[in-house]
Order: sequence, then C-alpha cells, then structure tokens
Amino acid sequence: MTNGGGSGTIYGEPIQGGVGAKSASYPIVYYPGTDVQVEFVVGSRPQYPPDHTMAGKNCKTHREIDDIDRLVDEYNCDAENWQKEKARYEVYDEYGEIRTIELHWYQHPDIGKVEYKVKTKGGYVYVDEWD
Repeated sequence: MTNGGGSGTIYGEPIQGGVGAKSASYPIVYYPGTDVQVEFVVGSRPQYPPDHTMAGKNCKTHREIDDIDRLVDEYNCDAENWQKEKARYEVYDEYGEIRTIELHWYQHPDIGKVEYKVKTKGGYVYVDEWD
C-alpha cells in the first residue's frame, strides 16, 4: 500500500495518509500474529456502526477503557479524553478478493489515533466469517 502525506501516530510512529479529495488515510496495520500488512481498498471509507465508541469519552454505555493507566503513562495525556473506537474497512485478502475487517484503536484529541489492531472472533479475521 502506498501512502502520501498526513499525520497521526501508531504506536508512537507517524501514520501516512492518502492524498487527494477522494482518497482516505489508512493506518499501517498488520494481520494479528503476522508481519503481513493489511492492504486497504483504495478510496474505500470506514463504516462506523452506531456503537463505534466502545469505551471512554462519549461512550453510550459509559464503559471505561481497561488499560487507561497505560495510555496516560505512555502518551502523557489526561485520562478523561481517551476513547476506544471501531470501524469496518474494506481490504484485499490473500487472494486479492475484497473483504471486510473490523479495526479497533484508541484516540485522544491531543495525540490522534493510536494502536490500531484488527479484531478477530473465534480465530477469524474477516467479518463475513464471524457468523
């Protein structure tokens, strides 16, 4: 995947964003337990479910972030503004087919989005395999 300008962090490293009005910024993220980078479908946008804020600030269920102390220590930010978020993205699988993954991350207004990870259920990565 080729990325242009943009900014943010992933585990403290800069996130490269897409360029142009129709492109999206995609994080650099790897499939769980591998060094295989997720290849996002160019031009696809994240799909945010109604419950996309899973914990932290503005969470409808008032759930707290489990590892908030680590985030505060690591990124030197206040605890009150952290959120744990999720969205679904279109990606290419190992055969070049378009599939959907669910991506989770933390975000803070002073830091941006950090610590992206691909969600798995029952050992499966793609959303259509979760049923």
